[in-house]
Amino acid sequence: MANPLKINNTTPKSLREMSTADMDYIAYKILESFAGTQSGVGTVNVNGSGTTIGSFTDTRYDEPVGTHPASTQIYSTVYTFKQDLGSAAESLTRPVEFSSNALREQSDVTLNSTIIQYTLSKLISNGLGSYYLGTTAPASGTWTEIATVTDAAVSGNATTKLWRKVGETAPGALRPLKVVSGGLREMSDAEIQSLAERLRNQIVATGIGKYAVQTAAPTSGGTWSRQGTAFSDTRQQRTNVNYSGNYSGSYSGSYTGYYTRNRNVGYVRAWAGAYSGNYSGTYTGYYTRNRDQGYVRTWVGAYAGSYAGAYVRYRVTGYRRTYHFRFNGYARTARQGPYYTGYFTGYYTGYYTGYYTRYRNVSYTRRWTGTYAGNYTGNYTGTYNRSRDVTYTRAWAGTYAGTYAGVYTGVYTGTYTGATIQGTKDTISTASLWLRIA
Repeated sequence: MANPLKINNTTPKSLREMSTADMDYIAYKILESFAGTQSGVGTVNVNGSGTTIGSFTDTRYDEPVGTHPASTQIYSTVYTFKQDLGSAAESLTRPVEFSSNALREQSDVTLNSTIIQYTLSKLISNGLGSYYLGTTAPASGTWTEIATVTDAAVSGNATTKLWRKVGETAPGALRPLKVVSGGLREMSDAEIQSLAERLRNQIVATGIGKYAVQTAAPTSGGTWSRQGTAFSDTRQQRTNVNYSGNYSGSYSGSYTGYYTRNRNVGYVRAWAGAYSGNYSGTYTGYYTRNRDQGYVRTWVGAYAGSYAGAYVRYRVTGYRRTYHFRFNGYARTARQGPYYTGYFTGYYTGYYTGYYTRYRNVSYTRRWTGTYAGNYTGNYTGTYNRSRDVTYTRAWAGTYAGTYAGVYTGVYTGTYTGATIQGTKDTISTASLWLRIA
């Protein structure tokens, strides 16, 4: 390997082969040209033109935190990273070297293995023209933002940026020599920068200076180094939660499933009110009534009819009556003391005017079975007791397609099976920017 020649400015002046450190200015000027434009072979972009080197997909739910039931719709934005890996047209000035005891322009092999290789080493060491992925740019040098990648979320976005180094402190000027009309002369800065096209083509040819965007470093194709920090796609959690609270609102929907209810309750209700309507049905049960009262009534009227049976009456003192009647019929009687027992068969026609006082202290119980159809109007005040110990299970298979529109206000404690957008996030994927360095 023969490095390019330089002029040794000591006295007397002479020609010397450049050391590796002597080529810093050459590498700087080549990379300055390379970094001066965001287009051309070797440059990296997002969603632009070139060869795809990886991508980052941002996924998200668009509903606010706390939304339930949450939609299953997931939205996504894809950021595709590309690098121009085409071919650059070269029009360069070649440096002079001393090889095989002669001065001559550097061949492609020598040029690539000396100046270009050294320049590539500067590039992959965060040199001019290199790329970096991070929320902020590195501290050394001057960096410009090429693209912004966003991890969007309803609870707040996170961003990272693709940066490119476009400026750094220049080293001291030390130029290589070139051949001019049979003589030697130092190359100008423009002539040195013409070597940038050879640099671009060598990125493609050697792979040194290529980039990739993926979770981990590529496992083939050389040695790779992460440029910047990893960047993640996060998404709000969408999970079922236990819900306890008050709900007031309108519900409209369809229900299909099974209904099962177990009831084991005692039911007591005191009812006071008025019932007016028609009752038609069969009543089977017991009717119990205790009455202990004095009953006084003035009765005026006429009785005409037939009576067959036994009549027993207990009379208490204080019974007075004026009795006028007409009696037609037959009677057998027997009178003993204060009791009167007898049978009457026939017809009684007459009028009674007076006062009748009767004292009754009886308990009346009767089981009644029958059908009542009629109108009942009145007030009922009492206690209604019913105890039921049953298990009611019904499997209902069908679709309820009705709409319930109303307001439900109450307290629900249990498990709410609808998914809810949570404040916490899940990490869906992670990507980094990788640079091939060997």
